[in-house]
Amino acid sequence: MGEEIKNKNSSEERNIAERDWRRVETILNTIPAGVIIIEKPDGRITYVNRRAIELYGKRPARNLPMSQHSLHLKLFKANGELFHQEELPTSRALLEGKNVRGVEVIIEQPDQTRITVLGNASPLRNEEGEIVGAIGVFQNITERKRAEEEIKRLSRDLKNRSGELERVNKELETFCYAVSHDLKSPLMTIGGFSRRLLERSNNTLDDKGKQYLCYIYEASQRLINLIEDLLRLSKVSQGVIKVKKVDLSSLVKSIIGKLRETHAERQVEFIVKEDLTAKGDERLLGIALENLFRNAWKFTSKSQKAKIEFGLIQGESGPAYFVRDNGCGFDMASVDKLFKPFQRLHSVEEFPGTGVGLSTVKRIIHRHGGHIWAESVPDKGATFFFSLPSLY
Repeated sequence: MGEEIKNKNSSEERNIAERDWRRVETILNTIPAGVIIIEKPDGRITYVNRRAIELYGKRPARNLPMSQHSLHLKLFKANGELFHQEELPTSRALLEGKNVRGVEVIIEQPDQTRITVLGNASPLRNEEGEIVGAIGVFQNITERKRAEEEIKRLSRDLKNRSGELERVNKELETFCYAVSHDLKSPLMTIGGFSRRLLERSNNTLDDKGKQYLCYIYEASQRLINLIEDLLRLSKVSQGVIKVKKVDLSSLVKSIIGKLRETHAERQVEFIVKEDLTAKGDERLLGIALENLFRNAWKFTSKSQKAKIEFGLIQGESGPAYFVRDNGCGFDMASVDKLFKPFQRLHSVEEFPGTGVGLSTVKRIIHRHGGHIWAESVPDKGATFFFSLPSLY
């Protein structure tokens, strides 16, 4: 009777163990990682899940000893060498009795396709704490490795192109200075001599001759101004942006002071919002604001009560600074031409200029990652808005 009870209990225990193993096996066959179990004494493979078979491209021979794992399953290192038996993650966990993490293994499948897996392994112990085997888990990281290699390749290409771009920019800068000097020198000579000739020939030239000399002098000055503006545009497009906190309100007040000094005869009302700051390159932002204010100053020259304002608004896309005037304005149908070099919405006779100033402003704002736009009504003034995202 006792023997029957003992056999019955033993049978129930086996059934429970088998049921528990089936549950574990179901779980192991569900996870998206390969699982392999090896056991002592010689590290024979006693279990592989479905995902492992897929990754190997075949079912490993049952009871395959550890000494044959690498050759039979074709397991390679990144340098192309086969793994030695004691170097594989499961082998190390079995032999060293410690967890092994993050070992990259290249598997060559039967069709010679190679994939890269990331292996982790841990020793298996019995109730007495003795190591009886090891379990290895490995995930397919082939696509990740390809993406990493592509990122490295693109990074190298970008570095090479950046170096090439830097070299071209330096050559362009040298060329611009050379051209500037070569062009400005004769133009200044033409302008200087035409002016002296006009002064010395006051009694010998008729009105027509004097007018021609005036045309020559004015044309030479316009070309000199154009060359200087183009150089300025070239400079703001190059170099490193030195970011720091910039007091825009103070910059604007300084610009206003200069305008009043050079044109003391004009009466213009200025409104400047206090304590407006931004993070950016102080020199470049100063150039942008100076261009915007000189633009407003110029186009309010025919206004009875000229007014220019600097402030900040909260728009749908975030804060935006603005420079507003009550000058002659422009037709919004031509707004697309506004920030393009040499595109003018008014004649040189009506309002002098080179048509490069607003292009310079746009280049500076874009280099700071911002945007610039304008709104206007003819004869009612214009407002120029610019944003500096992530710099407030």
